[in-house]
Amino acid sequence: MRHAPRSSDGATTLEVATVMMLILLLLHASERWYVRVPSIVLAASSLLRPALRRAPLLWLLGGAVLLGGAYADWDTTDNHKYLMAYACLAWFASLRSQDVETTLARNGRLLVGLCFLFASAWKWLSPDYLDGRFFHYELLIDGRFGRLMTFVSGISVETVDQNHAAVTALLDPASTLTSVRLADTPVFATLGRAMTWWTVAIESVLAMAFLWPTERGPARLRHALLLLFVLSTYAIAPVIGFGSVLAILGFVQTTQAQPRLRSAYLFVFVLLEVYQTPWLQLLLGSTA
Repeated sequence: MRHAPRSSDGATTLEVATVMMLILLLLHASERWYVRVPSIVLAASSLLRPALRRAPLLWLLGGAVLLGGAYADWDTTDNHKYLMAYACLAWFASLRSQDVETTLARNGRLLVGLCFLFASAWKWLSPDYLDGRFFHYELLIDGRFGRLMTFVSGISVETVDQNHAAVTALLDPASTLTSVRLADTPVFATLGRAMTWWTVAIESVLAMAFLWPTERGPARLRHALLLLFVLSTYAIAPVIGFGSVLAILGFVQTTQAQPRLRSAYLFVFVLLEVYQTPWLQLLLGSTA
């Protein structure tokens, strides 16, 4: 039986990636108590009792809890909650195989590839996404982009907050409003189109790279593209759970001969938590 490759600190790829997944479950499983509580119990138990980490049943339960929570709130559940559940089920399936790490690496590659395949396909098939309207609208109302838009457009953060409040009032079931006017400038539309085509392009290439049947051609760019995507995307839109699970699924595909790449994924995994700080406010605060 093949021995699992070991990382520079002596821990196997499986051991390190498993701890990363357990930390992810502790920090980002869900805001709903009926998902968060069992996820924390399962993750904390496994962190305290290492023997539990290789128990397939634990990962099956974790995946079932996450999928159940996602289904219960299907109309509001973020996409990455499903990906986290599928990752837990990948652990379950891999732990039952003869060669755990090879199977986990293959499952991780397919999960990343299929994730970006469906994401890019939906975008290519959605005219109201391709024309830039989606990002244009999000830039106008989403407070996460507030400081960035202040910097590039001159519109204040308060104006973005007012746009958000106007849309919230319009969507209120008790509202008598039939329309609202949002503060806008041409910069929002231009940046929205740029973000649209950057996203479509990199997600399409990522899907091709991770689903390419050999290790040649686009496959050689897998890790560089994934790291670029995570670093750039979640610095602006800090959906940390999504970025973290992608970093973990990238890490499980590394080998002992790639210590720098392994370190890069670990660095990104930690950096994503730093991204939760209001760094744009700190860097651009003087422009507000």
